[in-house]
Order: sequence, then C-alpha cells, then structure tokens
Amino acid sequence: MKVLDGLKSCFSLMGKHKYAYWITLILDISLGYCADVMLALLNKGVINSVTSLNYAAFISSIWLGVAAVIVYLINVLDRYFNMRSIRYIMLDLRHDLFRHMEFLSVGYFEQNHSADSIFRLNSNVENMKRAYTNHCPNIFQGIIGGLGSCVFILIMDVRLGLISLAACGLTVLINIKFAEPLRKIGGKIQRSESALLSRLSDLVAGFRVIKLYDTDGFIINKYEETNRKTAGLRIKRIARVGTIDSISHLLNFINTFVIITIGAVMAAKGYTDFGTVFAILTVQGNVSSMLLNFGSAWGMMQESVAASELIHEVLNTDKEERKPAIAPEDDTSDHYIAFENVSFSYDDSGPVLDGLNLSVKEGTVAALVGPSGGGKSTVIKLLPEFYPIGKGKIYFAGRNIDSYSAVELRNMISYVPQDAYLFDASVKENIGYGKTNASDEEIIDAAKAANAHDFIMELSDGYDTLVGERGESLSGGQRQRIAIARAFLKNAPVLLLDEATSALDNENEAIVQQSIESLMKNRTVIVVAHRLSTIENADIIYVIEHGRVVQLGTHEDLKQQDGVYAELVKLSNAFK
Repeated sequence: MKVLDGLKSCFSLMGKHKYAYWITLILDISLGYCADVMLALLNKGVINSVTSLNYAAFISSIWLGVAAVIVYLINVLDRYFNMRSIRYIMLDLRHDLFRHMEFLSVGYFEQNHSADSIFRLNSNVENMKRAYTNHCPNIFQGIIGGLGSCVFILIMDVRLGLISLAACGLTVLINIKFAEPLRKIGGKIQRSESALLSRLSDLVAGFRVIKLYDTDGFIINKYEETNRKTAGLRIKRIARVGTIDSISHLLNFINTFVIITIGAVMAAKGYTDFGTVFAILTVQGNVSSMLLNFGSAWGMMQESVAASELIHEVLNTDKEERKPAIAPEDDTSDHYIAFENVSFSYDDSGPVLDGLNLSVKEGTVAALVGPSGGGKSTVIKLLPEFYPIGKGKIYFAGRNIDSYSAVELRNMISYVPQDAYLFDASVKENIGYGKTNASDEEIIDAAKAANAHDFIMELSDGYDTLVGERGESLSGGQRQRIAIARAFLKNAPVLLLDEATSALDNENEAIVQQSIESLMKNRTVIVVAHRLSTIENADIIYVIEHGRVVQLGTHEDLKQQDGVYAELVKLSNAFK
C-alpha cells in the first residue's frame, strides 16, 4: 500500500497533461513490443522458410518486416509527443509551485531556510523530470514488455514461457520488498542535499562575516559534515540498489541459460523447430531488459517519490489567507490606527504581545521603543497582516482590519525596514516595485524626493544600472534611499519604519534621515527605532516591554519620568 501511495504522490504532479503522458507512454511501449514481436515472427518465418525452401513463406516474412519498420516509425512520432507532454508537465509544475510559494505566508519563509525553497523549486522538480523521462518508462516498459514477452514465449512454448514468467514475477516481488527502505533513504538524501545547499547559501551570503571573523574553518567543517552525511546516505542507497541489481543479473543469467539450453535440446530432438527457438530468443531480450533494468529504475524511482513528497509538503502548506473584503463593523476607536488588547505568539514558546493597546491619530507620528524582543517589530508585522492576530482587534482607517482584503490593506501601507531588500535588477526596476505601472518620470520624481537622483545619475548606467544580488554594488545608505524612493512612488497614506537608519553611519544616517522626514510628511507613521534622534520629535512614544505598553507620552514627558525610557535616554547620552 505504501508503494502505491508513493507512486500516486509522484504521478499526481502531472496535472492536466497526465492523460497525454500516459496515452503516449503506453502507446510507445505497446508499439515497441509489437515491433519486437513482429521481428521475432520475421526471424521465425525467414529461418523456417529458408530451411524448408518455401518461397511464399519467405515473401510473407518480408512483408512482416516492412510492417515492423512502419510501426517503428510511428513509434518515433509517438515518443516526440510523449517528450512534449513531459515538457508541459514541467512547465506547469514549476509555475504552480512558484505561484503557490508566492502566496505562502511570511511565517513560512521566516521559519524555512531560503535554500530549502530553492532546492524544492529546482532540484526536486528536476528529479520529477528524470522520473517521467527515464524511471517511469523503464519500469512500465519492463513490466509490460517483459510480461508481454513472457506471454509470447508461453504461446510459442508453454514450458519455456513458464520459466520466463517465474523469473519476471520473482524480480517484481524482490523490488517491491526493497522499495520502502529505498524510499526512506531517498527522503533523507533529499533533505540532506537541501541542508547542503543551505550551508552553501550561508557561505555565499555571509562571506564578509566569515572573512572578518576568520571562521573559514568552522564553516568548512559544517559544510563537510553535511556533505559526508549526504555521501553516506547515497552510498547506502547505492549498496541497496546494487544488491537488487546483482539479484536481477543472477535471475537473468539463469533464465537465459535455461531457455537457450532447453530450447536447443528441444530443437535437436525435434520437439520444436529452430525458427520457434530463434523467435523466443529474440523476444527474450525484452525479458532480459526487465530483469536487468527494472531494479535500478525502481530504486531511482523511490528517490523521485521522496522528491515528490517534499514538493507536496509545499503545495499542501496553506496559502496566506486572501480573505475578501467584508462589511466593516463600527469602530469604537476615534484613532486612525488602534490595537485593542492584542495578543500574539509565533509558536508555543509564549506570547510576544500580551494584551497590547496603542493608538495613532491620522497624520501623526508614533514611535515604538523598548528593549529588544519586547514586541516592537511584531506590531509592524501585524498591521499589514503578515500574521493573523491571536486575540484582540486592530483598527485601520476607522475599520477593523478583518473587513479589508489583504491586497486592499497593504495597498495603503509603505514599509522601509532596516535592511531594505533590492532585487538583482536595475535601479529603475527596484524603485518601480512601488508602483508597477509607473512612468519613468514618476520614478525619477520619487528618486529626487528620496535624495537618490544625484547618486543614481553618477552610476555607470544611471537608472538602468544593475544593482547586483541584494543590491550589493551599492552602499547601505544608497540602498535605503532606493527603498525610500520606492515608498515615495507607492504614495501610501501609512508609513512603517522598522529601524530604517540603525545600520548606517552618522553621515549616511543624516542623508537618509532627511529623506525619511520628507517621506513622513502628510502621512500616518509608525516608527521603530533605538536612536533617540529618530524618535524625539514623534507626536506620541510608546515604550513596549514584554509585549505590553509600559509607558507612553512625548519625548519631553517621558524623559522626566522614572522608567525604561529615561534609562534609554541616559544610555544614549552616555554614548554621545
């Protein structure tokens, strides 16, 4: 039953092209088998007609050969359509998997290494391509062609047919017996290779840290540890597949030897003619092919089954809920943005927000400060519904956020994080993500508003300059200004700033801060920051600790009070 479930998992990824694939595959195998049978009958007819000097029978055999050639030519055309169906299967599978990943929640990507997602989208999908192109045809060709040849031999001679049938049946049973361990090993190999890619991704992405802290040896050791584990699993799989292959080769040798020996003796004693023996030996090649290739193909198929299960893990992961907009309920809050008794937890380790209350009036700036891990950035993540809240209510523009669709809600929010992500594309394209149908003039105006136009024009190709992976060809300040230009272009009424200047030096901070202040005008702003220079002019400051608001007020009010904020002021002054 587990074997059938594994194959079902693998075949279910074929989608709407499954009928084209199976029809052309079965037709390919059937045509090939028919041509082989015709060739066997041709050999029988030619040998018997020549030995008996029967000219009419010889001509009939020649016409059978012509028919076999026609069948072979049709088979070539059928194989083209089979390969074509595989290409469409892979096209749709990549599309469906990518589209599904696109709509997964933020939590999925925060909990899974990016390399794991890349591995499933590329390596696992390629594994399915090998399954449909090689493993499936070899398995079914072995079963249909091998058993069909046994039936043909059975018709030619019952005794020889039973011998071949027994050898084929024994081969299938042995491979099914070994299937489940191979499938488990295949799953471990897939996960281990994903971990290997994760190690490599960390090496490439964190090379500056590795060089700076001289941790090359540590990283190499971790990579080698995973590499050795993967190699060990592959050797274990090869050993098991090799055992199956050895048994298959032994069965093939015994089967072929017995048929040749018995056939020769029967022909010599006149129990059958030499043409029949030659015909049996011709189709015996199909039986040998099954006995020799079925084991390795079945073993490789188990790894493809494991790959399909990893793909299904992604496809079965719930998409981010794209709820439709519903009729808004009455807002009990007179504020533009309000959190009312909101509690939230990422997992079962405990609440990150615990009955949090805060409110922001339209057109004002609210700052969130407090110790690390207090829940400030979580507030930023909950407002655009990156995560569903656990308890409580959040109001936005006079409505419960549950009354908005995710798209409608996020269209009203711009976001500038600490480390703004830039795509491996041009400057213009990166700014253009703020408004996908923006004109060049709008993009340039947004860059000017963000104090980015001048440095962009100094780049080698201006707005068409490629920024490299994650914008690595630009400085931190330049990347932040492009992110700010993106927010200017979106022109959303609400702006979320999450430590937007904390990673910059003083010079770049001053330039970026000037851009941010321009962006904040006429908008409702929630800013998370540790630097007091960023928040001291805020209209309201919330001090958040352990998921609760422990202080609120203006900068002047809070620094006069004993508490967390006063300690932050003292700490900031000490480092000036």
